[in-house]
Amino acid sequence: MDENFVSDINDLMQIIEDSDLLVLHFPTLGKALVIDPRFSESSTPIIRLLPAGTPTAHLVKSYRRFRSGFPKVKKMSLIPWFGFVQSLKTSGVWEKIEQRCFQANFPGTKTELDSAIKELESLQIIELKNAIGSKKYHTIWSNNS
Repeated sequence: MDENFVSDINDLMQIIEDSDLLVLHFPTLGKALVIDPRFSESSTPIIRLLPAGTPTAHLVKSYRRFRSGFPKVKKMSLIPWFGFVQSLKTSGVWEKIEQRCFQANFPGTKTELDSAIKELESLQIIELKNAIGSKKYHTIWSNNS
C-alpha cells in the first residue's frame, strides 16, 4: 500500500460486497471506473472506465435506462482512490471487485476487468512522468541557495 491510503480496508471490502453500483474515482487520473456487478442470464456485469467529470445523477439515470431489466440501484458507492493504482491489487481491493464480478461466470468479464486495470496503470505512468517533467505540475518550494 502507499502512504495516501487512509480507509479501513475491512469497511471498504464490505462496501464492495454490498453495493449494486460501484464508482471508483481516480481524481489524479481524471477517470472513474464504473462497475455494476449485477447480472442475469442474458446480461453481464458492467465495467466501464469513464471521464471523472460524468455527473453521478446522470450516471444513475443512464443506468436505469440501460439496465432496465434490473431492479433500481439500491446502494451506489463512490470510492475516491487517491493512492497508486497498484495499491488496489496489493490491498486486496481489486481481488474483491473481481470476486463480485466473477460470480456471473461470463467469459468476457475477466478481459474487461484486465483491460480497465491496465488502462488505469498506463494512465498512472503517464501522470507520474508528467509530474517529473511537464508544465502541468509546478514546484511549490524550490532550493534557491
